[in-house]
Amino acid sequence: EGAHGDLGFAVALMTLLTVGTALFMPFALPLMIPGLQASPWSIAQPLAVFILMPLAVGMLLQRRKASAFAELQPIFVKLGNVSALVLLALLIALYFHDLLGVLGSGAIAACAVFIAGLYAAGYLLGGSRVETRGVLGLGTAARNVGAALVPASQSFSDPKVMIMLVAFTIVMLVMLISASDWLRRKALRPTVGQ
Repeated sequence: EGAHGDLGFAVALMTLLTVGTALFMPFALPLMIPGLQASPWSIAQPLAVFILMPLAVGMLLQRRKASAFAELQPIFVKLGNVSALVLLALLIALYFHDLLGVLGSGAIAACAVFIAGLYAAGYLLGGSRVETRGVLGLGTAARNVGAALVPASQSFSDPKVMIMLVAFTIVMLVMLISASDWLRRKALRPTVGQ
């Protein structure tokens, strides 16, 4: 919304990406990480409980009682945003000294290059409409950290996994907020000839 993109397209994209992540991750993680002592079901189960079920319940309630929940939507949006910020603040506080150790290691640069590459790919492949390109760029670069936290906290004993996730989240937020601000200013800029 702050990027002045196509809001309906953004919601559809994020829903598709969330469901896709929850279906893809349980099978991809054991293949990508040799020696991972977690079955696809042990990864899928918390994703289903914490991500897919709330998404399905929310969509069902919205469809059946749209008018009743319309006035509650801003409250839930604020509650979700505050909860995410509190979680991030707690994770930063918990891993603060370890996060300082990440500085200068090249990990931050690797995260930035990865996010910029995803954003560029989404933006360039987003079609001819500026609103759609911006949404696809942001949506492609915005990784579902909530979905990653579930298996990271339950399937990995190495704290470096959580430290890298927190570092990645910070870099992603800074970059995507900057990209959103750039898209907003670009959308408000008068076109030539006006």
